[in-house]
Amino acid sequence: MPRYGITDIENFAEKIRFSLLLLSPRVLVEKVLDGGGQLTITTINAWRAGQNLPSYPKLRQFCRAANIEPVDFHLDLEAFMRRICDANGISEEERRVYASRFRSLQYAGLRFKVFDTFSPADSARLFERLKGSYLAYNLVLNNLGSVHVSLIRFESVEHPVVMARCFSMQEDSCMEYEGQLFPTRNNLMLILEALDNRHEDFATMLLCKPMEASSGISWLNGIVLASAEDHIVYPAAARIYMERLSEEEERLEPLELLKRPVPGWCMEFLTNRVSGEEGDTVLESRLLTRSSVARARAGR
Repeated sequence: MPRYGITDIENFAEKIRFSLLLLSPRVLVEKVLDGGGQLTITTINAWRAGQNLPSYPKLRQFCRAANIEPVDFHLDLEAFMRRICDANGISEEERRVYASRFRSLQYAGLRFKVFDTFSPADSARLFERLKGSYLAYNLVLNNLGSVHVSLIRFESVEHPVVMARCFSMQEDSCMEYEGQLFPTRNNLMLILEALDNRHEDFATMLLCKPMEASSGISWLNGIVLASAEDHIVYPAAARIYMERLSEEEERLEPLELLKRPVPGWCMEFLTNRVSGEEGDTVLESRLLTRSSVARARAGR
């Protein structure tokens, strides 16, 4: 017979990680809140990282949203994976796909230590430097003549992440994303998820950590990764440049900002003057600096 104390649960963090691979954390939290409970994505992330265990009321709220029972967490890992899939109408074929993804993540060589090394004070300092709105310009790899514009807002801090919102033009409509930014060893990782539940659509941005000495950040740069529905991540943009908006510009409607033409000086270092013709298809690998941005603005 299984023991029912929360501290007796084996592989709790791994079971949470599989649950969140299978089910959207945002949707789970919304279900808990709709049912009168209290649960945040930050709390779930702490469970996933193995930082702490839940109280029994919190675990019960999570289980109700995930269509399982607290006692299911006392099953061994494989049995738990089968149980939560069955409870959510996931077929055996789909379960094997999810299980394969989960194991590949378990044994991947990449490990983020942010939960262990980044303090609440560090998170607060990062947010104070970044908070505000940015227009982001990224060069699309499969169409070297196209630069995509998006609006990114860093809105609040929930240690160890900064909460973000993004507005992106898709043809004539504006798609809204929400997400989280957190520091890695040398960069910032921004993961955005589409709010429309009809399909899986999210983008990951790898940004250079700000090198500016001032308290505020005027711009960021990096690359964009995107994920297809099979969760295979691939490079989607050669580089991205994000420029902070003034307080007056922040009050403008997102569509008004997104329809602005890309500044010519910005287009030049994004595209590297690549024409796409034979023999002229390679982008320089360059790290933007304060001086290079100043020279571009001045047309030098």
